[in-house]
Amino acid sequence: ATQPTLIGANPGLTGIFPAVAIEPYYPAIMIAIIGLVLIGLYAIERSPLGMLFKAIRSNDQIVLSVGISVLVVKVICAVIASAALGLGGALYAHSNNVISPGDFGFLLSVFVLAYVKIGGEEHMVGALLGAAFLTLLGQYLMGVGAHERIFFGAAIIVAMLVMPQGLTGLALRLGRSLGWAAPTPSLGQHK
Repeated sequence: ATQPTLIGANPGLTGIFPAVAIEPYYPAIMIAIIGLVLIGLYAIERSPLGMLFKAIRSNDQIVLSVGISVLVVKVICAVIASAALGLGGALYAHSNNVISPGDFGFLLSVFVLAYVKIGGEEHMVGALLGAAFLTLLGQYLMGVGAHERIFFGAAIIVAMLVMPQGLTGLALRLGRSLGWAAPTPSLGQHK
């Protein structure tokens, strides 16, 4: 017989329930917390710190040349991302009442990357649109049977080929063609 471990071993942690007082309202509380986190992350992205993140992504030597410690900025980025992911994991565990290593396999990483690629990388809304689109597609493809993953993968590849900037890029192009959005200035134009 195996001895139970502190963190649940392969079955994971079970019996994770929200407090009884908030259990009826937990879905609404979860959505509110996620909304606040997304607003906070958006504010960080638009702040001077977010500009440093983008500059380091493009070329960390430029940031280093002006005397800013790239390592410190990368650690701050990792701390912010870890806090958001930890909060997401806590919300997930309480909504499912269990959390186990099997919940976070390789396929989840592929899905998260697909959400961002399908929705668009340039804006936070892209990841939300990609997640909604692929979740709806996944629900539809459940009835296909054993070839569900093949169709799902093919849909991701086709979407990436047809929409290189994702759904948000497609929406911007459509808006520009209908006259709803301002055209993007070309490289030769100055403001």
